[in-house]
Amino acid sequence: MRYLEKVFNFFGKHFLISLPLIIVTAIPAIIAGSVSNAELTQTINELSVSLANKDIDPFLAIDMILGVLRPILILSAIANIVSLVLNLFVMPATYGMINKGLETDNVSIADFFPQMTRNLPKFIVYLIFSFFVDIILWLIFFLIVALFVFISITLRGAGDTAFVLGIVLTAVIAVVLYVVMYGIKCILSYWFPAMVVDDMKVTSAFNKAIEVGRSYLFPTIGITFLISLVSSLIVGMLNNLASVLPYVGPILISIPAALGTFITLTFYLTVYRDKTRKEEIEDVINMPEEYI
Repeated sequence: MRYLEKVFNFFGKHFLISLPLIIVTAIPAIIAGSVSNAELTQTINELSVSLANKDIDPFLAIDMILGVLRPILILSAIANIVSLVLNLFVMPATYGMINKGLETDNVSIADFFPQMTRNLPKFIVYLIFSFFVDIILWLIFFLIVALFVFISITLRGAGDTAFVLGIVLTAVIAVVLYVVMYGIKCILSYWFPAMVVDDMKVTSAFNKAIEVGRSYLFPTIGITFLISLVSSLIVGMLNNLASVLPYVGPILISIPAALGTFITLTFYLTVYRDKTRKEEIEDVINMPEEYI
């Protein structure tokens, strides 16, 4: 928990550098929340009642529902695109500002553009490699689950009991695989910090992330999950405000979500810097005298 203490102390001193992250989280939320969910729910409920009473043709009802959903789908797509573009610039800058703050204890919002310029090329390379790693992980996940589904279907000929056991086993395997994938992703959370802190190439940073992540695996998983859970709970509690306050609501929801991300990034960078700097000190201590 000493790392969390360091993280919150850092946040207390340098909370202003989290503003870009809050803004980049709020803008897509405002775009996506500009359509009233209450009106949408009311319209769908009215159509459902009409369908149940057979007062309307089913195909016409489907067309009307799609017409109601179209603005939401369009706005959601726009919000996702805006979020992707803005995060492309804000995330590397935020990583850089946090790292500078941890290193020098002297950072401000004025460091945004210098850090963005420095880390943006690295972040693009990281995203490309991370995308392919995600594809490989999900491909392995679906192949293994598909194999057990196939086995379950095959066992159907042996009786209902065998089939049910096969389905239960498949569900258990799927949960276990998801937990393993979550752990792997937590380990790889140190990937980009290695590129930022030590200016490593993407492949060297990948290996370093595995080394650091394995050395602090369970605390990393636990604290990542804890921060995510608390952030989600706060967002859930504020969701009611989003429906009452059309534009202010999404902004209020964005604040805990963005701060959760900021605290998580600070945690990863704090742990990475501490673990790697300890190794450097040990290397110097163990170095033969003629090399000192």
